Amino acid sequence: MAQIIDMHVDQVYRAGVNVSDLSGEADAQAQEVVSVLSEAEGVVQHPVLTGAFSRYFDAWSTPAYRAPRDIDALGARIRGAASAIAQGDADAKAAAEAIAAQSAQLATDTRNILAGQHGTPRQ
Repeated sequence: MAQIIDMHVDQVYRAGVNVSDLSGEADAQAQEVVSVLSEAEGVVQHPVLTGAFSRYFDAWSTPAYRAPRDIDALGARIRGAASAIAQGDADAKAAAEAIAAQSAQLATDTRNILAGQHGTPRQ
């Protein structure tokens, strides 16, 4: 027996839009982090601290710049999944309707065959 999963595809799609919308804020935060780290190197006059800030900048600038793109891509994948589910539901409904029509025709044909053996056809 098939299990019915109640999913509100429009809400899932909207969640994907909401996730993607966060990429702008993430980009602003990434810019701020990278800017602070870059400025810190110039403010600190101690070579050990300057080196530490430089290494920290090198380690975190790429992930910081990548995060907004990754957030947007995640939102796009959520929207894509919602669209795929909606299409799957539509395909399943069409297949179920075709099967129901064929089953009804088979039942009618079977009744007619059986009725032909015993007299008049039925509808």
